[in-house]
Amino acid sequence: MEMTRQRVRPSLIHTFAETCPTCDGIGMVQGRDTTITKIERWLARAEAFGKEKRYTVFVHPAVFEHLIENEEERLTTLRSCTILSIDIVADAKIGIDEFHIFSAAGGAEVTDEYDVGTKRTGSSSKNSVSSEKRTAKPNGENKIKFGRKPKPARKR
Repeated sequence: MEMTRQRVRPSLIHTFAETCPTCDGIGMVQGRDTTITKIERWLARAEAFGKEKRYTVFVHPAVFEHLIENEEERLTTLRSCTILSIDIVADAKIGIDEFHIFSAAGGAEVTDEYDVGTKRTGSSSKNSVSSEKRTAKPNGENKIKFGRKPKPARKR
């Protein structure tokens, strides 16, 4: 007869480690392309159902860099999907899989108004920053402003 000693206590990794707040313990986070696609969908819904025409979008710096790399290919795609006027601002205090959209007119966060089918915790998010901090004027180095150019007037 052979006897082995069985562990009764949990392993040390479970004792001294915590679940990652960004990935919820799965070891992966949403990709930058997915975040940009979610922003495109949000803008399309806002354009179709909203009255506002100007928004400020706060994204993680990695998403911001992804928008302006490759000769701004993704930014051109984002511009072409809407006629809204958009400011994009990099904010290191939010997660790579998050974005926050504010009305340019009122300064209020409107992310949840046109956000369909995604799990969002709103202003109580782990990585979110209060709207007062985010509505402050960002420095120009991490900001992109765009909108469709008006059509030139016809010559008679």
